[in-house]
Amino acid sequence: MKPALKPEKPPLIERFRPRRKAMWVAFFVTLLLIVVAAFEIGRLTMTDSLDDVAVIVEVNRDTYQVNEVPRFTIINTTSRTLHVPNNCPDEPLNVFRSEGGKWLQVHDQADSAAKCQYEPRSYVIAPKARVSASYLFWPRLFSKPGRYRIEVPIEGVTDRPRVEFDVVSATQK
Repeated sequence: MKPALKPEKPPLIERFRPRRKAMWVAFFVTLLLIVVAAFEIGRLTMTDSLDDVAVIVEVNRDTYQVNEVPRFTIINTTSRTLHVPNNCPDEPLNVFRSEGGKWLQVHDQADSAAKCQYEPRSYVIAPKARVSASYLFWPRLFSKPGRYRIEVPIEGVTDRPRVEFDVVSATQK
């Protein structure tokens, strides 16, 4: 009598195929979750808005004469610390002049880079605090009469606080 034949085992690759499919599915699901989480975290931090809180920028007057030095104050009424980039020797904050119904950014540089030597790369404004500064080192910034706007670029915030004011020639006063 012949010995009973043992059933032939499927090749090794066939025995692990269902496990391999499950591992690939788990891998892609995990990868998808990581990508979605990264986009969600980026959306929350990069497009943060200050609609629910107030950051105020003020100037000390509504009208200045040409080449007069505006002084501004940033007031942080929020409960979080704000970081405002310092681009010295370029002008602080973003300055625009209205021309033909459009806001065009204007630029100036400090007369000497040495004025920036001890400046921080980012101004830190604590919660419920205020910071004041002027455009003393950027004398050509407001050399033309017109309507001006100052915007505060806060890191991670797209809706920027702003203030508008006029610059007039000495004869317009």
